[in-house]
Amino acid sequence: MMGGGVVPEWDVADRMRKALRHRGAGVQEIADYLGVSRNTVGGWINGRYNPSIATLRSWAQYCSVNYEWLKDGDHRR
Repeated sequence: MMGGGVVPEWDVADRMRKALRHRGAGVQEIADYLGVSRNTVGGWINGRYNPSIATLRSWAQYCSVNYEWLKDGDHRR
């Protein structure tokens, strides 16, 4: 039987980073697109603070990922 290791949860910051990688974009590109600073983006993708719903919608659109997945990890909607 294979091991019973822990399966870590992905939080919104993890999904935001994954979405950027999917797009092939960097922090400065998304910051410019959203009209915010690199530091603000850094705070979001490092989990220091949460982005607004409007920001998540724009992020999903820019990165061509599903908004519901980005927001809460649910890709079935």
